[in-house]
Amino acid sequence: ATAPLDRLKVVLQVQTSRASIVPAVKSIWKEGGLFGFFRGNGINVFKVAPESAIKFYTYEMLKNVIGGNKEDHRDIGTSGRLVAGGLAGAVAQTAIYPMDLVKTRLQTYACESGKVPNLGKLSKDILVQEGPRAFYRGLVPSLLGIIPYAGIDLAAYEKLKEMSKTYILHDSGMEFMLSFFNVSRLL
Repeated sequence: ATAPLDRLKVVLQVQTSRASIVPAVKSIWKEGGLFGFFRGNGINVFKVAPESAIKFYTYEMLKNVIGGNKEDHRDIGTSGRLVAGGLAGAVAQTAIYPMDLVKTRLQTYACESGKVPNLGKLSKDILVQEGPRAFYRGLVPSLLGIIPYAGIDLAAYEKLKEMSKTYILHDSGMEFMLSFFNVSRLL
């Protein structure tokens, strides 16, 4: 349900003149009607699962590495969780960044006729005209933003999960754990 807001945000970010919401909304509507607000959302939905899987897998692996030879290698403390979470977020962001770049290009593609470019053609054009490194343009600033965010997100999730096992439930179910993950994302 946030796709229209994401599209509007991206359109406003790339405007070179004074950005205004109402003219941007009118422009998106004129360009593609209701569907114009959802341009790029398909690839956004597609990238969520692999990004989360990579982030959580990497986080668990890094907790083992950081825990090293401790008897309970899973208890790495808050600083260890922040480091593992930040690095896990960086790995996941790097892995899916080409999809994010293509999504952003798709959202900002100016089309007079209302015809949106094909995802495959757009990707091929980027590769042929700009080379493979183009898929990672803007990665460093993105990583600088995701590292602290993912570190705090996963550390908060882990702490809330730990607290739930100690103070609320002794055997927390999957639905309960997911609710703590969602609460941690709000922090």
